[in-house]
Amino acid sequence: MSVSHSGSRCGRRSVEFAAARGIKNISFLPPVPKKAVPALLEKMDILFFSLQKCVLFRQGISPNKLIDYMMAGKPVIQAVDAGNDMTADAGCGITVEPENEKAYADAITKLMSLTAEERAAMGSNGRQYAVEKHDYTKLAKDFLDVIVG
Repeated sequence: MSVSHSGSRCGRRSVEFAAARGIKNISFLPPVPKKAVPALLEKMDILFFSLQKCVLFRQGISPNKLIDYMMAGKPVIQAVDAGNDMTADAGCGITVEPENEKAYADAITKLMSLTAEERAAMGSNGRQYAVEKHDYTKLAKDFLDVIVG
């Protein structure tokens, strides 16, 4: 299984967790240039996004990485304690408690137990959500509507 993972402290802990247990069927990759992201994500089975627990996130998040993951059309595991849950809203994956390795493993197991068609449908949901709600042209129009009236 291939998993794209952020380079956060949590990411380092995940690498250490897998190494300590001799888990060899997951690859953790270093950061790549933004232009190379779509081609890399195409090769992934599941995309994992996590942020440390932080009071700041209770107002909500809209991270570029999550939008990239949705645009890739792959199932997402989101581990963020935030005031919003774009993964659930889009129906494109599973949201779990951040900083909880068991929850991560359970989510991976659950997604990999789905059929390829079910995972593809989740990925398609994410792509559709990203196009409908986070396309730059639409965001610019929405912004101008608010500013100009």
